[in-house]
Amino acid sequence: MSVQKRPSNSRESEADASSHDVTDEQAQSIELVEARLQIMQLRDFAIGEAAKSGEMRVRLQTKEYELAAALTVNHEKNLHIQNHLAHIARLEQAMAAAATRTEALAL
Repeated sequence: MSVQKRPSNSRESEADASSHDVTDEQAQSIELVEARLQIMQLRDFAIGEAAKSGEMRVRLQTKEYELAAALTVNHEKNLHIQNHLAHIARLEQAMAAAATRTEALAL
């Protein structure tokens, strides 16, 4: 079975040419839409990464504040303990001095 070609007239060839142009325009339009979609996806990804970076900065600052507060509390506790130990030492000295005076008076 052989396929016979119909002779094309000028109207058909013009219609084919114009449909080919539309197809090229459609292809270009599709490429443009795909490029725009890719740009939007990249933009959204960049926005997401920037948000993650901002969240990490906030978490880091929060941890820094918590650490500073803990160090301040720890320093205050250490200072309180040092003051308490110094007070005990002064009391022991006073008791030793009082015991020496009491012994001196007893003689």
